[in-house]
Amino acid sequence: MSGAPGGGLLEVPGAAPLRRPRVSDGPAVLDAFRSDTQMSRQGTVRTVEEAHTYVKRLLDDPQAHQVWAVTDDDDRLIGLIDGERIDVLTYGRLRSDPQPPPWQGPTADDCQRA
Repeated sequence: MSGAPGGGLLEVPGAAPLRRPRVSDGPAVLDAFRSDTQMSRQGTVRTVEEAHTYVKRLLDDPQAHQVWAVTDDDDRLIGLIDGERIDVLTYGRLRSDPQPPPWQGPTADDCQRA
């Protein structure tokens, strides 16, 4: 495995590459919403602008979510994975333990620059 969650790219041998989503993924997100009516469960995306807003919203709170873009070998978006971030430093500690420092992962701006 190479890459790190904070580095924006995660590669596992034999698996599709993962990277942080980018606002520039908007057209691929729009295509996904247009491809299947069941995508409406994920939100409303009818235009490229709405797709850009959708991606920005996913990236807004990196402490609450860990969003990854599944890509092909040419870095084209295949899908998005949005998981809830569970902080073992917070949930696996005693109430008397000191509060852990804030998570220092990438911001939405970092992902847009990538």
